Amino acid sequence: GIGVGLLLLGVPLALTLALLQFVASYIPTIGAFVTGAVAVAVAFASDGLTTALLVLVLVIVVQQVGNVVIEPYVMGRSLPMNAFMVLAAVTAGGLLWGIAGALLFVPLTAAVAAAGHE
Repeated sequence: GIGVGLLLLGVPLALTLALLQFVASYIPTIGAFVTGAVAVAVAFASDGLTTALLVLVLVIVVQQVGNVVIEPYVMGRSLPMNAFMVLAAVTAGGLLWGIAGALLFVPLTAAVAAAGHE
């Protein structure tokens, strides 16, 4: 989504920035943030403030849709839990234990749910 948006906005190095965004998204929390900042900086340097603000909005919207809508749906289909339970587990884990909790609470909740079904 970010790559298509960068291409439509005419940002130079759009495909490179999209590839960087894709690879860095595997680093929890900080990866997407840092590469989004790089995309905004490139847009600002090449096309000015308006394009940089549009890229910032694009990055925020795509990341939020991915984190709040798509990821819980995919995790819910892969695990024996519905999307709301995945979202609740990630939120509770993040609030209680930070990044480690956000990563570990979904498998922990799935294990508890599976044990409860047995």
